[in-house]
Amino acid sequence: RLPGGFFGVDVFFVISGFLITRLLIDEHARNGVIRLRSFWNRRFKRLLPALVVVLVAVAIGSRLWLPAWRLGEIRLDGLASLAYVANWRFVISGQSYFATGVPPSPLRHMWSLAIEEQFYVVWPLLVVGIVRLRVADVRRWVGVAATCAAVASAAWMAIAASMGMDLSRIYYGTDTRLFALLGG
Repeated sequence: RLPGGFFGVDVFFVISGFLITRLLIDEHARNGVIRLRSFWNRRFKRLLPALVVVLVAVAIGSRLWLPAWRLGEIRLDGLASLAYVANWRFVISGQSYFATGVPPSPLRHMWSLAIEEQFYVVWPLLVVGIVRLRVADVRRWVGVAATCAAVASAAWMAIAASMGMDLSRIYYGTDTRLFALLGG
């Protein structure tokens, strides 16, 4: 009933936001600090090997089965995927999520991983900032920050849509999709 994973992606984002925030808060509760380098290293070790396998498989498959004129674009999509900025690559290159009859990039699904990874970079910094304020209830203040940012993201999505902004830009945008991660 909801083609394209519209509901599933948001559910995944909510769960991911919850789990990452809980990891950060639990680490602070246990150790009194959040070790960002260790946090980012764990994310890197968990996600990069699978990403490399996918990129190699797509590169080989594209070379075998797609016309040569598509290979340059797919190469750029792969590099953007490796840098976790595929969502912005698709916005800048005008790759619509909603176009029919146009063959999508075999890496189009990487937009959601890019948003998740961008969240993994920025959100822990904000949580550490809250921890460093030495507030009495870190969990509550993280919740307040998440709620405020989620409302701002959802409001920006609604405003952008009402202004006629390109729907693919809204769909792929980190700024317009953060509400789901922060909702967790």
